[in-house]
Amino acid sequence: FSAHNEPCFVQRLYMPYLGPGGAVDGYFVFARDLTELKRGEALNAAITASALDCIIVADDAGRMVEFNPAAERTFGYAREEALGRPLGDLVVSPALRAWQASGFRHDAETGRGPLLGRRIEAEGMRACGTVFPVELAIAEVRLADRRLFTAYLRDLTEARVAAAEIGRQREALMQSEKLAAFGSLLAGVAHELNNPLSI
Repeated sequence: FSAHNEPCFVQRLYMPYLGPGGAVDGYFVFARDLTELKRGEALNAAITASALDCIIVADDAGRMVEFNPAAERTFGYAREEALGRPLGDLVVSPALRAWQASGFRHDAETGRGPLLGRRIEAEGMRACGTVFPVELAIAEVRLADRRLFTAYLRDLTEARVAAAEIGRQREALMQSEKLAAFGSLLAGVAHELNNPLSI
């Protein structure tokens, strides 16, 4: 524990020191403070877990290594069920799987592609088989020993329903305005016809 009563994380490496007869006379001890690294990992985990959008991370073979709670709620898979499985088999609609697989291979091989660093609209698939619209952005993360691809997804279902409802209400309002204008026109015509007739 530190002076502030917070836990510390220390990595220790012990190497034996051999004396002239080959017996262990002591040990060399190498210590490394990992506290800041562990705090950073905990912070990243907390951010990923609390994100409102889906965060799905795949390795360069296309297998999932992270599946946050928003992804669990959206796609209907538990994190433990998703990890290690191919990304395309779980969350990509059947119509887009071949396109996704070839694009993923191209991005993994070249380090660049049409999807990296852009927002696009595509189709996702829930565990129950329902296909739904998503907004998708993919970023590449290069680590010392491997490359990862992070997909940020947002379910567009509610936004599409709301847009359709706004369009329906706008159309209804336009029809109502047309009927009101037509009614005013008829009233004016009737008034113009009634004046000469009354004379």
